[in-house]
Amino acid sequence: MSHMNRFSRLFKRFPASLQCGFGQAKRHVHAEQVLVRSFSLGEQERKEATRSILPPQTYRSDLPSDLPPSHRKEVTGKPDEKPKRKLLKSFTTLKDLVQYLEPFSSGGAADGSLPFRGVEASMALNHLHRLRLDSKKDSELSEDFKRQIHQFAGMVMRDIGEIKGKNLSWTLNALKDVVGFESLFDAAADRLMALPVSHFENLQSISLCCNAFAHSINSRKISPNKLKMLANHMATASVALMDPQSSEVDARSIAVLCNAFAKMSPERDEVFESASQAIQAMSKRNVSMKLQDVRKLCHAFCHRLTYDQERDSALFCILFSVAKSELRSERKRSLKTNSTRCSSSCLLEHGDNVGCLPVDIALILQSLLRSQYNDLEMLEELKQTIDALSLSFPQHFDGMSIHVILNALVQFRVCDAKVLTAIGRCIIASNKVSSKPEAILSFKTIRTWLDVATDLQIHSEIVDMIIEMAMEMISSNVASISNDDSHALVRAITERGADGPLIR
Repeated sequence: MSHMNRFSRLFKRFPASLQCGFGQAKRHVHAEQVLVRSFSLGEQERKEATRSILPPQTYRSDLPSDLPPSHRKEVTGKPDEKPKRKLLKSFTTLKDLVQYLEPFSSGGAADGSLPFRGVEASMALNHLHRLRLDSKKDSELSEDFKRQIHQFAGMVMRDIGEIKGKNLSWTLNALKDVVGFESLFDAAADRLMALPVSHFENLQSISLCCNAFAHSINSRKISPNKLKMLANHMATASVALMDPQSSEVDARSIAVLCNAFAKMSPERDEVFESASQAIQAMSKRNVSMKLQDVRKLCHAFCHRLTYDQERDSALFCILFSVAKSELRSERKRSLKTNSTRCSSSCLLEHGDNVGCLPVDIALILQSLLRSQYNDLEMLEELKQTIDALSLSFPQHFDGMSIHVILNALVQFRVCDAKVLTAIGRCIIASNKVSSKPEAILSFKTIRTWLDVATDLQIHSEIVDMIIEMAMEMISSNVASISNDDSHALVRAITERGADGPLIR
């Protein structure tokens, strides 16, 4: 009698309750025989033999044959217990993001996921803010966008006691330009003052929080006394994290932080001193800076309460050196680019993605004037960049930037015919595309330009066009004209030899 037949007869003598276990043993004996026999088979036959001894639910034919056993996932046919949420940063349009977030914004969940807590709500606010420009193109989308902003802000307010620095910075940054939310800003200030330095992940979190509160000064989202206490706490935290030798400290965060403190608490010398040391250390390590960072730093240090030319000259030497290099690069880019970039409003929103904005030139010029830093080479670079940009993108110069640029050049006494003509091109183009109140040209700017053009004896069509623009502003009651304005206009008309119809 064979070994297998004897085993079968013995197996039948056991009770039925035990036969299941022996059935497994019988199968394993069979498996050993198949495996021993498979060594003499070919590759395909060996696979078939292996398939016959493995339970169907654990065999994965789609996996490579050389995959380690530890990597073979058991397939049971059961659905995953918790489906994975989509990464919010993967969304590129506001419409898709709003549609995905809709179930979460109402306090529910999608696909069986858990509802949003305050931390997830702050992430949603961050990405809604990232794609906010899309809301201006669609009125219905704009309403959904505003509604979700309020709903997610409510979730953050509900869980404010659990939220740390990074998530608070995302929330405040998303709401800094939105009307209302005074109670949320007040609660966020209390929460920030209760957080130790270790709960701020990096300097960027602090800089975004400070920037949001600096933006809210005019709207008074928190009381002046609380803002002062918050500034003291944030100053201590920022100095602790602003290690000059740390590679995690970046120029963008320092620039945003200093710009915020220049408005929120300009007397905090320790913040500006730490920032100056960090920037100088970064310069020695050849860390790159963008022109937007340089502009913000220049503007902030010129507006600090205790500005000192001798003490801050080393910093301004670095900043203006970077600015000169960036301006040269921008001129090369503008010469190669024939197509127009985005609109002026888009440029103001996405300034980080372009090389040079008119506001960069304006504030660097203003800082050069206020810092009393005598750098004629810097002035020449700025003038050449104004000329290059006026030929390529004159419509990107808003009224405020034109006003600051023109007045700074006049005070420096370097406003020659070439740069004044360039500014004239920008005045004409800006008047056609201005949509924001702060972007609209003032009559004072036009009067200043006409005065300088008359002194320089500029005779061109641009002068005629700007005279006509001034007359239209007066006739349409856009601007009220003073005696000085009238004198400058008449003088310009007389100098050009314009005929009577212009004078009304």
